[in-house]
Amino acid sequence: TIYGEVSKTFADKYNFRIRQEWEQYHSDRFQDWQALDSSGVVDIGDGDISDDHLGYTNWRTMFMFDSFLDDQTYVTANYMYNYLNSNSSYNDPVPVTDSHFYKTLNGAVSKRTNVGALGYRKATFLQIPGLVFGVGIRLEDSKTSGSSRLLGNSSKILTTVSKLDEVRVAEELRLVYKGIERTTLSFDADLEQRDLGWDGSYRRKGNDITIKTDFRINSKANATLMYQFVQESLNFSLGGKTSNLEIHRGMGTISCIPRENLFLVGTFMLENYDLDTAAVGTGNQAPGSKPYDFRGNSYTLLLDGTYAFNSKTSCTLGLQHTEALGTVDQAGDYVFDKVGISLKRQLAANKTIGLGYQFYNFNNHAGSGDFDDYKAHGLFATYGYTF
Repeated sequence: TIYGEVSKTFADKYNFRIRQEWEQYHSDRFQDWQALDSSGVVDIGDGDISDDHLGYTNWRTMFMFDSFLDDQTYVTANYMYNYLNSNSSYNDPVPVTDSHFYKTLNGAVSKRTNVGALGYRKATFLQIPGLVFGVGIRLEDSKTSGSSRLLGNSSKILTTVSKLDEVRVAEELRLVYKGIERTTLSFDADLEQRDLGWDGSYRRKGNDITIKTDFRINSKANATLMYQFVQESLNFSLGGKTSNLEIHRGMGTISCIPRENLFLVGTFMLENYDLDTAAVGTGNQAPGSKPYDFRGNSYTLLLDGTYAFNSKTSCTLGLQHTEALGTVDQAGDYVFDKVGISLKRQLAANKTIGLGYQFYNFNNHAGSGDFDDYKAHGLFATYGYTF
């Protein structure tokens, strides 16, 4: 691997970087599989000899720019071009009696990728003190082509050619507001679209939106409230819309320090899961409007506490209770519990050891019998060393 980079700053705030990378890889692999005849003598003629050659070359060019235009505005712009060329051959030169056995495979794959990204961040957005706005977009276009050639023991030759075009677009939006005393409000949106082009091409769209607020109750306690929406859909050119997934998730967390050496955290999360599919058929453990659809609600309760006996020794206790409410027939009707306790000791400034125990219990209320219920006990030990 060889790379070089040049950076330059203009007017004390415009930062430019150019980076060039070149990488080459090659590997030879030889294997001789020998067989024994009935008398125990090595029979080379019935053996199998493999002589493989693997390798690729990668070329990557990057242009990067960032700047604080002023004390409240930050911008970035980046571009990358990547070219990957792979050539590999797999050879088995020993004659065999099966004419359908291919003894040589030559394959080549090349991929060209262009990626561009822009980012913008502004403090005191819209002249509102405490309001920070950020936005970014990333665009990726890649084209992959490949070919392979199979040579048989006779005159048989099989040649295949493949192509794949892919476009990915990702957007993100951030809003953070700290203008309220002891409170932080935030809004996050992550969007992604992906388009793959081949004879069975498909499109994927994903959205992730989060609204969250953090506020300080008093000098010893803090709270967080969050709502999250996750959506993902798939569309195939041959079959149309194949699936659509939606998740609504709400969460509340309270953390506090009742004593100087005790830290407690409690979390409650409620989730709604909705999957629509176009699949048809029989046999269904989670019926929705179609045989393989899924509807379900669940909640999770988490409790964690850490107690420090002294500056070097601490103990942590964690509890989890998850229950699926099973509101649609058998669409998730179970209880999962987990208990864990661990002890950690600092031996030196850069060395720590730990011991722990965990207990798991899963009880499926759906279906008949308890074939998938289980209980588990786990013990673990850890050693940490900081260089």
